[in-house]
Amino acid sequence: MSLKNQYAGFKRTNWSVEESRKPKLIKQFEKLGINIPKYISQSNNITPKKLGQALNRIDKAYTRAIKKTTPNYSGRQTTKAIQSYNTSVGLALDNIESSQSLTLMEKQYLQGQVLSLPGIRQKTFKKSADTLNMIGNIKFKNHDARKKQTKQIIARTQKINKVIETGNYNTLFNSSGATRQFNNMMNDPKMRESFSDRELQYLQENFKLLTPFEKEVFVRNRLTELRDKYLVFADGTDEIDMSKLYNGILYSMQNLALENRGVSLIDMVWENRRKQ
Repeated sequence: MSLKNQYAGFKRTNWSVEESRKPKLIKQFEKLGINIPKYISQSNNITPKKLGQALNRIDKAYTRAIKKTTPNYSGRQTTKAIQSYNTSVGLALDNIESSQSLTLMEKQYLQGQVLSLPGIRQKTFKKSADTLNMIGNIKFKNHDARKKQTKQIIARTQKINKVIETGNYNTLFNSSGATRQFNNMMNDPKMRESFSDRELQYLQENFKLLTPFEKEVFVRNRLTELRDKYLVFADGTDEIDMSKLYNGILYSMQNLALENRGVSLIDMVWENRRKQ
């Protein structure tokens, strides 16, 4: 059990029963490895005053012990964290470059390169989060800022190391967030009102066939734009051609899969249907 959990248990202890005070106090002193005061060890009656003195001593001992085991994220520790991160990034980039499971576009995207896609209005874009870029010198406003960013760097390094260990670089794409946004849009009342269940199902079938990379890119660079134009900011004063929304979603997915992998989602959907 960690010191913090032990301390939390100590703070929750019920000291109201006088007969149990002494053994409970002795146990706490022994856990912390500190000398048991004589007014506890040689007394059969732990008065409220003695109890208060003992609890105060134990509390301070826990505080000191926890402080010793808690990183203070000094400049040296931050530098070490950055070095470890850069080492992991370098190894990950080498593995990505030689990977047989990633397409050229997926490699470029993870490497933070600017991509251009036909059929998407925002033609040039780059990955904004979790890009595998090296970290240089960082200037921190204060100690709290250093602590926060150092913890983020350490967490990011652990994630990258796990990806390197498993070889599953698809986890670096935010496909879960993209899927959530896509499903939310499919359940929008305007979508339900404008399109049949069959049409919505066909969109779902196409989306499920996208790779994690394609899901993130499609939602981030096309679906959001279509959602804002037809569902969020449409004021209802002008008649909206919802077929353009449907075709925009469908063709964007199909064009992206074709450009990235050279596959036809149309054929893949019908192949899945034949298998069912």
